[in-house]
Amino acid sequence: MNEKKNVDWEGYDPNLIDAFRPDNDEGVSQYCRALRVANACIGDVVDIGAGDGFIAYKIAQRAHPILAVDLSEKRIDNIKKKYYLRTQVGDASKLELPDQSYDTVVMAELLEHFDNPAIPLSEAFRIAKKKVIITLPLEYFDDKDPTHKWKIRAEIIANKFVMLEFIK
Repeated sequence: MNEKKNVDWEGYDPNLIDAFRPDNDEGVSQYCRALRVANACIGDVVDIGAGDGFIAYKIAQRAHPILAVDLSEKRIDNIKKKYYLRTQVGDASKLELPDQSYDTVVMAELLEHFDNPAIPLSEAFRIAKKKVIITLPLEYFDDKDPTHKWKIRAEIIANKFVMLEFIK
């Protein structure tokens, strides 16, 4: 599925490029998430659905070779200009990357944008050598994003399991 048919990614939320400043509650949570993801990465990393590039930038600061991939050419251009990272325009549902080509694959707040999240998830596992890291916005998060196809609820059960519910 090509998300560009449903969403104007080129014009979507132009303020995102500076949204990850730790000077407000939302900025703090986004900043902490970026650091947690970056710290969990190993080896060569690809960030699929890189958006504004801040997570990819934090990963690069930890000396990991990084490729930032996003569907939006405008977002990719912004990543290049702001962070000077290696980038590629690409659709998460059909990545033009070889099998097992990256030690870590990151998908941060991406799956909820797809009618069938299994497709980009399958691509992530196809290109990953060792690790796939996924972050998802949870239902109680004040989500007014019209591009989200799913709301996600998580519950920790007996400190041993995580139950995820994807709700249309």
